[in-house]
Amino acid sequence: VREDQVKSLNLGYTPAAPEQAAAKNLLAAYESAVALGQGVTLDGDRLVDSGGALRARNVLELAAAYGVPRTPVAGQT
Repeated sequence: VREDQVKSLNLGYTPAAPEQAAAKNLLAAYESAVALGQGVTLDGDRLVDSGGALRARNVLELAAAYGVPRTPVAGQT
């Protein structure tokens, strides 16, 4: 990988803003459920358990690691 390719690669691997927002919402729902002593909860029509929360954390950590807000390309989400 050449140095001039790094920014493009980071943009390509950074989760899009809607994906980051969904991960934040899912994680918040799960953490609220855990605080109430529940192991699973619903986030809209999605069942959220520890595996889903782990995936959401990974999405947010990936976005933070790249530190580049991703703007969706036209026609992509």
